[in-house]
Amino acid sequence: VVVAALFFRRDPAQMKRLPDNSTVSPVAGQVVSDSYYSVKEAVSSRQFWLFAAVWAIFNGCVQAVLLHTANHITDIGLSTTLAASIISAIGGFSIAGRFGLASLSDRIGPRMAYLISLSLLTLAMVWMQFTQTAWTFYVFAALYGLGHGGCFALLAPMLSRLFGLGSLGSIMGITVLCGALGGLTGPVATGWIFDTTGSYNRAFFIMSIFCIIA
Repeated sequence: VVVAALFFRRDPAQMKRLPDNSTVSPVAGQVVSDSYYSVKEAVSSRQFWLFAAVWAIFNGCVQAVLLHTANHITDIGLSTTLAASIISAIGGFSIAGRFGLASLSDRIGPRMAYLISLSLLTLAMVWMQFTQTAWTFYVFAALYGLGHGGCFALLAPMLSRLFGLGSLGSIMGITVLCGALGGLTGPVATGWIFDTTGSYNRAFFIMSIFCIIA
């Protein structure tokens, strides 16, 4: 990773190329966005907190699913082998989502590709309400994995599209922190609901509602 990082370039200007839609040649070291938000401007905007809320919901669902799906599968009487296979399938489809939806964003834009990713995630959480057999869990793994991978791959493109590149690192850091809070809350809340009700059904239903809101 360290060796690969030595070959990174900050912006197209260092490669003597123009940024997207630019008609004026940039000077090396300049920020390539025509307009961008400072950190203060970003965190003062409504769209930042909307996106941060979406990212927090996404992470809450992601961590809850990864931690509790295997238990849910065995709790309804299916095998531990199937549970392990489903988690592995989620990882495989997540890789496909990262490549596929990131490539798709080059053609339709990151906003639409991100919407597709969240829609897949939402559909997966709704589908989870009806999963009782092996094949239904594999369908869940496909939908969820693709949405999971796409959302992660499109975080930086979405933030750069919304706020420019000037303070992207700091803005992304704050966004990831918001996501971490969601990632902390989701699994704990899911576990508490299971301990209280004896079933994961209500927890997955609540997650599907949050995904629809996102």
